[in-house]
Amino acid sequence: MQDRAAQMAYRLKQDFGPLVIAKPVGLDTLRGLWLSLKHRLRNDLHVVVNGTRVIRGAADYEAVQRIIEEEARVAVAGR
Repeated sequence: MQDRAAQMAYRLKQDFGPLVIAKPVGLDTLRGLWLSLKHRLRNDLHVVVNGTRVIRGAADYEAVQRIIEEEARVAVAGR
């Protein structure tokens, strides 16, 4: 699971640069507990985008990339 998270963070940094900030959060932290309760997460890898959208970490990278691109478009349009 840690290798998958590191791999995903690396690819996101390559594809999006400073637009994406990867913050690994363990469920044994207060933030992790809060996120798991808020989004009903289990003890496996998830990607939370903009604090609102959740994608299972086992999803294809392209699915994660697509969600981040959608959120980026919404953020730019909202300015």
